[in-house]
Amino acid sequence: MRSLAAQSGVPKTTIIRHMKNDKTLKAKSNYSKPYLTDANAVHRMQYAMAFLHPSPNRFIFDSMYQTVHVDEKWFFLTTAKKRVYVYADEEVALRALKSKRFITKVMFLAAVARPRFDHNKGSMFSGKIGVWPFVEQVVAQRNSRNRPKGTVLLVPQAVTAEVYRTMILDKVVPAIQAKMPQRVQGSLIYLQQDNASPHKCVTTQLLLKHGVSGIEVANQPPNSPDFNVLDLGYFNSIQSLQHQKCTRTIEELISAVGSSFDELPHDILSKTFITLQKVMELSLENMGRNDYKLPHMRKDATIKDLSLFNVHCDPRIHEQAVSHLKSLE
Repeated sequence: MRSLAAQSGVPKTTIIRHMKNDKTLKAKSNYSKPYLTDANAVHRMQYAMAFLHPSPNRFIFDSMYQTVHVDEKWFFLTTAKKRVYVYADEEVALRALKSKRFITKVMFLAAVARPRFDHNKGSMFSGKIGVWPFVEQVVAQRNSRNRPKGTVLLVPQAVTAEVYRTMILDKVVPAIQAKMPQRVQGSLIYLQQDNASPHKCVTTQLLLKHGVSGIEVANQPPNSPDFNVLDLGYFNSIQSLQHQKCTRTIEELISAVGSSFDELPHDILSKTFITLQKVMELSLENMGRNDYKLPHMRKDATIKDLSLFNVHCDPRIHEQAVSHLKSLE
């Protein structure tokens, strides 16, 4: 409000009175999004177009059953700010930190696929491949009031290319082979990751070199976290559950994140995949840009089976996208 008053030259009290009289002036949040170059926008369009299949009088998005999304996220022991609810005669408990810049945090790698019914097992496949922490065991070099010298400690691990490669080969790939439905395992599985520097070492050739067949690495478009279901909202859902659990040590944090990952209903993941398809359609409509406004799809009320539903792309949007890409050739 003060910034608006300073920029407009209108007193703050006048603006407040105007907002009370004219309900059309409202405050809205404005979040920054990744900057996209022209090449990034074209890459986003090409990537989204690859998921479209023709059907009578329209185009429909691929089910994405063969795609496994992987990504990392920091999880913290606590947060610098928390909202609590107290009565008038209660006091808010003191939460003291030496520095909010040094709150203990651990990076986790998660892998998910789209939930569906597994006909071979006769049960629902939740889509949850797994979540793994980047931690390592070290020996304490000196005595402390918390533990004696020589105690084995669990500490966060720096994620380098070698660490990421080992995690993919030793954890993610075996989990995919063990949990993915057999119908999908008979076809090619795509391991989708972003373009972070440590990820560049994981390629299809690397997997083949280590005897992994049937899995290809597919990098998502640069500067496009909205094309990954984990960044699109699933990580936030996990974090929301994790914040409900009290954690004081790294071991408790790992347990809390793992249990939150397991407890989250698979319908949440199904909805996020549908949202991803809608995001791709909106990106095509905006010629690859990310300045779209995601509409409320009312998934619970309008979609009978979340695991089978796929977004129908407007033929007009598809035609405009094809024309735009051809004009750039």
